[in-house]
Amino acid sequence: MTMNETKNMFFIFAMILLFSTTFSSCTEDKAKAINASRISYDLGVNYFSSNKTRQALENFLKAVNENPDFPEAHNALGLVYFDMKDFSKSEEHFKKAIELKPNYSEAYNNLGRIYLENNKLDLAIEMFKKALSNMVYRTPQYAYANLGWAYYKKGLVKEAMEQFNSAVASDPKWCLGYRSIGIVKLEQKEALEAFMAFDKFRDYCPSEPEAHFRMAEVKSTFGLAPREEIISDLEKALDLDHSFCPARLMLAKLQDEDENFSEAAGTIDIYFNNCHEKAGVDAYKLAGNLYQRLGLVSKAAAYFSVCASKWPGSPEGRACKDLLSKKPR
Repeated sequence: MTMNETKNMFFIFAMILLFSTTFSSCTEDKAKAINASRISYDLGVNYFSSNKTRQALENFLKAVNENPDFPEAHNALGLVYFDMKDFSKSEEHFKKAIELKPNYSEAYNNLGRIYLENNKLDLAIEMFKKALSNMVYRTPQYAYANLGWAYYKKGLVKEAMEQFNSAVASDPKWCLGYRSIGIVKLEQKEALEAFMAFDKFRDYCPSEPEAHFRMAEVKSTFGLAPREEIISDLEKALDLDHSFCPARLMLAKLQDEDENFSEAAGTIDIYFNNCHEKAGVDAYKLAGNLYQRLGLVSKAAAYFSVCASKWPGSPEGRACKDLLSKKPR
């Protein structure tokens, strides 16, 4: 071998060694980044499940920065932004998750929820169907139920019920499926079917305050139980969640109807302390009436004034305006 050939061989060997070392280093760095991303993602999941949205967001953002090709992290980021009502960013990350993982049913279902929330019903239906087209989708009941709500919002009651029934057929103990059925049956004035659905909702999710509230609601709407039993259901809901707004408001209405005005006023006070952001015209009108009956004129006027100014065109708003000038009974 000549001197030049020896030099060339040495050069080639050196380049191979350098490439191998560089490739090994890059592979090792990538593995570290993927591992760090997984740790950030797991932390984010723990924070999100504990309703610590800010910490969850920080960790999911860190996860996608460390590994931009991590579909589950993008899906998780989409869920956080959805929870924050930032639908634009939420949609962006769900779409990225699907781009990285084309058969990602959970991301299709979540993307559909954005469209459902924003009344883009045809797009929502398309996404839910794509989620369900994956035969290995582990939780199809969610997409079935969401598809049902999309159909129901379009006025297609029969098609909606077919999807809700598919949801509970895929998981017979999934209580939220029975909740969906119960709500539709209640709105359709089908008393027995609504009662049976809410009864299963409560049986399978006894720790959910809404399950007890829904039983009270259906019993009250159709006169299916004594007043004491309905109030007992509401109290069970409030034992589980002291500030569960619908149960608190319904309890105040029943106490008002029973002329337990002091109790009703105490209940409505708690309601507004915890639920003022969700309070509608009926809550303000009820509060005004209660305080007027108790002779608390200034307090009554304050509620009537809000009621009249926020909902001036509604029958309740006009009634509140009229009641502003009335004397307490």
